[in-house]
Amino acid sequence: MFAAARAESVRETQSDSCPVFAPDAVVRAAQRLQGRVARTRTVTDGPFLRFKLETEQPTGAFKERGALNALLALPAAARAAGVVTVSAGNHGAAIARHATALGLRAVVVLPANAARNKVERVRSMGADVVEFGDDLIEARKHALDLAAKHRLTFVHPYDDADVIAGQGTVAMELLAAAPTVRRLIVPVGGGGLLAGTLLAVAARAPNVEVIGVALAGRGANGPTRADGIAVRALGKLPQLVVDRCNPRIVEVDEDAILDAMHALRDRLGVRAEGAGAASYAAIRAGLVKLDCPTGLVVSGGNVDASAF
Repeated sequence: MFAAARAESVRETQSDSCPVFAPDAVVRAAQRLQGRVARTRTVTDGPFLRFKLETEQPTGAFKERGALNALLALPAAARAAGVVTVSAGNHGAAIARHATALGLRAVVVLPANAARNKVERVRSMGADVVEFGDDLIEARKHALDLAAKHRLTFVHPYDDADVIAGQGTVAMELLAAAPTVRRLIVPVGGGGLLAGTLLAVAARAPNVEVIGVALAGRGANGPTRADGIAVRALGKLPQLVVDRCNPRIVEVDEDAILDAMHALRDRLGVRAEGAGAASYAAIRAGLVKLDCPTGLVVSGGNVDASAF
């Protein structure tokens, strides 16, 4: 409902390169977030690899960017009423943290089987936590019911123009820190990070290739280490961007993800969750050839030792 209403703000340029919400959507998001969201490190490993460590965000994941950008864009009446969202964990923690800082009420609905460490992280950030349903589809329906009942604004975790623009600031920072990069690889769940990356690249570095890494089977076969990208389809807005920009998308399996998690821990001392390690998994599994300077987004690190 709310996501559909926000989709009306999308505008296409006359260019064939990419649809954008406004020509400078990601730039404006970066200006909003300046000093409010951590500028994470870009770490070099060998001649070609550049890792953008979004694990260093206070909530442990890149989701802070889109969540805060969306909250800051809300009109005053919506802020006063509060917000509700659905999440596997990281987006919920981001909404909780920044809504609390802004003095907004936040309700986060998570599936009943969500990772316990992520549920507790959301709760610790100050949100009202509701655990409902067997998956994100059921949890989302309940979140929309709560939005209607309590007049809360529903902030979609990826199918939202302001969320997408905020996520694009990851790519802007990576490109600024590593200007020789000719390829960016990002994990893909609902597509917010991929779409934001495509928008940033279209505006600032159109010759840079963007590759998305999805979970094989989209997590449809049960539990996965990569719950953050276990989304069965792209959102409508990310799909719009992907259709026009036509990035390459590869799929990695559970074994490749676990291998990449171990490699990031052993090589860089970075503890990445499954979704966060997906970009590196594509390299290590041979799905993407490492033949030019390549930026990899390590999108999150909210994982406990048992995941290894």
